[in-house]
Amino acid sequence: MSDVQQAKRELRSCILAARKAIPSHIAEADCERILRRILDLLSSWGGGLRVVAYLSIGSEVRTAPLCRALLARGHELALPRIDSKGGMSAVAIASLEAVSAGPMGVMEPIGDAALSAPPEVIIVPGVAFSSDGERLGRGKGYYDRFLQQWPAALRVAPAFECQLVERIPTEPHDEPVDRIVTPRRLIHAPDRPDR
Repeated sequence: MSDVQQAKRELRSCILAARKAIPSHIAEADCERILRRILDLLSSWGGGLRVVAYLSIGSEVRTAPLCRALLARGHELALPRIDSKGGMSAVAIASLEAVSAGPMGVMEPIGDAALSAPPEVIIVPGVAFSSDGERLGRGKGYYDRFLQQWPAALRVAPAFECQLVERIPTEPHDEPVDRIVTPRRLIHAPDRPDR
């Protein structure tokens, strides 16, 4: 294991413990603030956006209310599904009823409907983020590979304050995000060349 991989592992462990320690009543209130901030951000683009989001697990910022709100506001919504080769695809859904538990326990879409065109926005999970847009995921690289498929999409990461760090150890394959949305602020990361 390289020094960077070891540093990532240690940071991941520390942030996951901090996130898990957030009292439930605070986490719920923070999730509501994050939801409002993301919806405000997307409303500036108008209606009918093509958005790829995800359904949260464990102590992540809760995203089911966001997905419901996106559908209710007329946006086209897709969720990721992991395939047998270690990749992910975006599958369009019309309702959160169209999901089931995938092989890793993550709720995934049922069916094979595609978005009408490439996504304009991708809601990206992560363990930790820096204000430069660096992202630390769970360590399997699923989202790094997925984000490479859609370089022009705006990448928006919901995060609790404890998930923000000054710097994240990165490797060449690590994909950044463009916006980090916390209960207290909206962070605009430096522009990527594709954005």
